[in-house]
Parts: sequence; structure tokens; C-alpha cells
Amino acid sequence: MITDDPVADPKQAVLRWVERVVIGLDLCPFAARSLKADAIRTVFADGDLESMLTCIAKECERLSTQDAASGATTLVLLCGPEGQATLAANFDDYLDLVAMAEDLGDSLGFSGRVQLASFHPDYVFAESRAEDPANLSNRSPVPLVHLLLEEAVSAAVAHHPDPEGIPDRNVANLRELGAESIKRLAQGEKLT
Repeated sequence: MITDDPVADPKQAVLRWVERVVIGLDLCPFAARSLKADAIRTVFADGDLESMLTCIAKECERLSTQDAASGATTLVLLCGPEGQATLAANFDDYLDLVAMAEDLGDSLGFSGRVQLASFHPDYVFAESRAEDPANLSNRSPVPLVHLLLEEAVSAAVAHHPDPEGIPDRNVANLRELGAESIKRLAQGEKLT
């Protein structure tokens, strides 16, 4: 988990995480443009499973009408506005929700138009140890799904000198920094 403190203002916590960790550590070399353009939309999806899936589907529809050049992207926070936990708080339940959201997106025709990326405070990659700092690339302050326009992702990747090397570079950097340094960075401390 990025922070041990309760998340009183999830939206602000997520945007700080995007700025300090995702962009600050260059985990996603494409994120700075969206943040700078104020093109990151954040919405809350709480309630039961059906409500969360409905919210994700509506946001896929809304995002799919955006111009790919705008940098528009959506973070669907799977918690209440005051950080209230939902069924997505449990990582296994979250993974089930993500799989259902992907299936729903496919059935609604968003495949190839909207891409879903997953982030969770307890994220662990398959065949990885929970304590491996590499997991921190997908650990966010609250459970969320990131919706991206496929066309915008393709354009960004086409202009990056080594898109295939990003994951390996991230793993190496995160392991070198270690979990404590990343936690301090997320909380606003400068790394020396």
C-alpha cells in the first residue's frame, strides 16, 4: 500500500499519487501530458457490483466520444467520496470486478476503443511476491480503474523511443528505490 493512513480525500490522494509517483518516477511517460492539460477526469463508483459496473460502462461511453488528441482519460475510483470501502477493497474481489468490467466493455463494443488499466493498494502481479517493490507500479491509494482511449495510447506509444522497455525499466527503478522511498515520495517528501 502506498500509504498507511486512511484516505480521507481519495480524489486528491489519487491525483497526488499520479503527480508524485506515476509522473515523478516516470512510470508512465505519457501521463504528464494529460495532467498538464487538466484532462484527467475522476469519478467515484461505489455501491454494489452492478452500480460500479454501470459507472464504468457509462465512463467508457463518455470517454469514447472524446478526441484522442485531447489527452482525455478517466480514473474511476472504486470507493466512496470520503474513502468508504467497497467490495473492491479486497484485491481478489477487485480482480473479479476488473474482469467483469473488461467483459462488459467487450460486449458493449468498447474493445479496441477504450483500454482499462488496473490499480489497487494491494496490487500484486501474478507470480510476484507481495513485498516486491515492482508491484508498486500498480499500487494506488484506492482501488481504481484507469480508462484510456486506445487511439491515444497507440499514438503515444508510436512516438516513444522504447515502449517495450518501459515495464522492465520501471521494475528496475522501483526495486532500486525500494518501498520506503516510494512511500515517502507519495507523501510529499523529496528523495535525496
